[in-house]
Amino acid sequence: MDPSLPRNPNPADGETSIIIYGYIPSLSLGLACTIIFGVFCLAQLLYGLFDGRLFRRRRRGPTARARDDVDEKHIASVESATSDADGAGAIEGRKRRRRSESADVRIFCFLLSFGCLMEAVGYAFRVKSYYNPFLLNAFILQYFMIVCAPVLFTAAIYLGLATIIRTDPALQRLCPLGPRVLIALFVIADTITIIMQVAGAALFGVAQSKIADNEDPPLSPQAANNILTAGLAAQTFFFTVFLIVFAIFVFNLSRQRTDDHDASTEKQRLEDASATTTTTPRRSAAGAARVRPDRLLLATMAVSSFFIYLRTIFRLAEAIEGIYSQTATDEGFFAGLEAAPVLVAVFVWTVVPLGWRISRM
Repeated sequence: MDPSLPRNPNPADGETSIIIYGYIPSLSLGLACTIIFGVFCLAQLLYGLFDGRLFRRRRRGPTARARDDVDEKHIASVESATSDADGAGAIEGRKRRRRSESADVRIFCFLLSFGCLMEAVGYAFRVKSYYNPFLLNAFILQYFMIVCAPVLFTAAIYLGLATIIRTDPALQRLCPLGPRVLIALFVIADTITIIMQVAGAALFGVAQSKIADNEDPPLSPQAANNILTAGLAAQTFFFTVFLIVFAIFVFNLSRQRTDDHDASTEKQRLEDASATTTTTPRRSAAGAARVRPDRLLLATMAVSSFFIYLRTIFRLAEAIEGIYSQTATDEGFFAGLEAAPVLVAVFVWTVVPLGWRISRM
């Protein structure tokens, strides 16, 4: 603890005698993050409410029209080559897939929106702490909100990858885990980590409150921090596993793209030739490529995942060192390895909305 920091010799109710932060929170950082996360929260909320329909209305470019033509021709071929019942079943299956994608996009956006709301509230309390750094409740609430909010962002990222690979069975074969297994596994993991982190952060707040009231806490601040550390360690482990799964998927996808590029011209020629002699519905090479995730979407997920991972590792290292360590009491570390990475992770999904890219797949 910096001995040059002011002390509060006669703390009022709800105040502490020392500045628990180890510094006086920056007003400019607090205001900037409150406003930016507030804007991101509103943007993701609107994306979720529109459910990608706003972007589909704009899908009028030459490439989009060509892809729509492929869809229409594919459906027409199915209808003409199969019975009415089978054709209706194929169309209904496509509609169900679109409804499932829409639901996934909504949940994804709402997770990001709620996480941004938590971040904005947390930084708003840091602004309040700037004017009175001895306020205990302001410290507890900002700590709780900012520490726990990224768990929602990781949940959104897990769902985002599941949504991508669910768009076509061919993509599911390229991923080590299917969409249902992916969601089930990492949702359980996220539930465990958020319970541990919420419990650790809450118990830490209770301990600090009891100490401020000159009472014995049910659990020491260090013990509460150990629970939080365990939650962060579990989050880091599961997110590492997810990054490995994501890397394998991208590698398999890039390898298939190389193979498909070499064979695409010949395949298209053969399909065009066979179309006049067979009634078996075939999907063109262009139709097959249509469902593959584009590089912008994969790059967005990669950037977001990297910065969330960076932030999680920082928080884990900070918790291991202790609540009053040099890392924990230096706002420079907080700004550079907590605030900035989370801002970037959410920013990329704000400028490249999942619904926008999914609507073009």
